[in-house]
Amino acid sequence: MVPGTVKQKVHFFIGYVDDTMKINAGGGADDETENIEVLEIPLSEAYNMIASGGIIDGKSIMLLQHVKIQQLS
Repeated sequence: MVPGTVKQKVHFFIGYVDDTMKINAGGGADDETENIEVLEIPLSEAYNMIASGGIIDGKSIMLLQHVKIQQLS
């Protein structure tokens, strides 16, 4: 961890969605010049990506661990 991030406050949001709720391919609001890439990865693959080094940022790893520990999948 970088010293500056130790005091950083991060908020996570977990929501449940399904294909019937999807209204487009994602990408963010055009008028706000958002550039969002939507990735849908099965949890088992995400956990394997942590082990293989495909996911390396602490925030993503903490969120995936939380999902697993709380059995939210």
